[in-house]
Amino acid sequence: MKAKRASPAGISDLRFLGPVSERILAKAGIEDVSELRKLGSAAAYLRAKRVDPRVSLNLLWALEAALSGKHWREVARDERTSLLLAVESLQGPAPKRRGSKAWQVYVIECASGAWYTGITNDLQKRFRQHREGKGAKFMRMDKPQRIVAVRACGSRSQALKLEAALKAWPRKEKADWIRENPYM
Repeated sequence: MKAKRASPAGISDLRFLGPVSERILAKAGIEDVSELRKLGSAAAYLRAKRVDPRVSLNLLWALEAALSGKHWREVARDERTSLLLAVESLQGPAPKRRGSKAWQVYVIECASGAWYTGITNDLQKRFRQHREGKGAKFMRMDKPQRIVAVRACGSRSQALKLEAALKAWPRKEKADWIRENPYM
């Protein structure tokens, strides 16, 4: 195991961040470790993504790992959902195109008590499709009863990321999310 370094001189001196990450962050106006710490990993990632859209989520994992002292693989596994939600909350809603509907993540409770998670830009239409047995095979075997939670997202991409994160959560965490995002 590597010994911990004393206070790093530059961003590339942080564990898991190298010269390429340092250049990308510099283009985003983040030039020193104190500024990176002040912003936090999610805000720094968003700034980097704005100046270079090719930036992947690996930078987010590496930034959080560098700031928290955890290994980036541990961050990607254990902190994935909270980091994606932090990024989503900082992004805010995407501008709507004329005539388009907002993308949403929804959770439906089924007859067995199981929860089905999906995305749509027309919730009522999608629920009707589920009830008619169209779409998800899961819903043909376990009939949908009611929509229990919904959350608007800024884009289809954000909705897909949140959906994937929710599907990976244990039931207790999903229950908390459902309480925080009730369908009304």
